[in-house]
Amino acid sequence: MAAATPPPTSPESEAQKELLLGMGLPFGTWRSDTPLHDFEGVTVDDGDGLVKDLNFADKTSVASKLADFASLTSLKELNMKSYNATGNIKDLPQSITDLNLEWCKKLEGDIESLKDMPLTS
Repeated sequence: MAAATPPPTSPESEAQKELLLGMGLPFGTWRSDTPLHDFEGVTVDDGDGLVKDLNFADKTSVASKLADFASLTSLKELNMKSYNATGNIKDLPQSITDLNLEWCKKLEGDIESLKDMPLTS
């Protein structure tokens, strides 16, 4: 059986990798020598290699600011259930179609700020 071809890398995917590394989240697979598609909780698009999904559900021992994700304009799904996120929900990328912020108790903002997002679930 042939090995799966890894998603392509590009200057934009490398910039996304540096952005995620810069968040300082304590995930063992998040290292500069690790391909972005091998980062824990990260799914990349097979076509362009950009981040499409982030799944930080139940990562209660780590935290970040919602504004840190703003430049991830390729992001479609964000699952932060029971995650220690802070910041204003208006700072989330407008590209998100599937959003889970259940039990995120430290968020600010008005739910109306999400009205222009193409949320499907």
